[in-house]
Amino acid sequence: MNTITLTGNLTKDPVVYFTKNDKPIVHFDVAENYIDRMTGEKKAQFHHVTAFGKMAETISSYCHKGSKLSLTGTLRDASYEKDGVKHIRWEILLSKFAFCDKAPKKAPAEETAPKE
Repeated sequence: MNTITLTGNLTKDPVVYFTKNDKPIVHFDVAENYIDRMTGEKKAQFHHVTAFGKMAETISSYCHKGSKLSLTGTLRDASYEKDGVKHIRWEILLSKFAFCDKAPKKAPAEETAPKE
């Protein structure tokens, strides 16, 4: 079974692309904080994430740098060539997610002065 679940914060705003059939794809990176068991140091691990369709639309509309998400997906390697050198990076193909940030509080209702 190839499943990964993590919680992290977006390191920058999501980037949206559209396929030739006008289907949305969003790419974003998340930082997952953890404590190194050997040193006790706080560290971060960075993950590349890709989402498609309705999830891509939702993430691009409501998430921004610093947003906290809980993510579940599959891990895959993606290879590409840059300057004649082949590179491989790991990315998460998102299957579900949840917002972890608190909803913004509503502004207090304005008080009106009593009518005389």
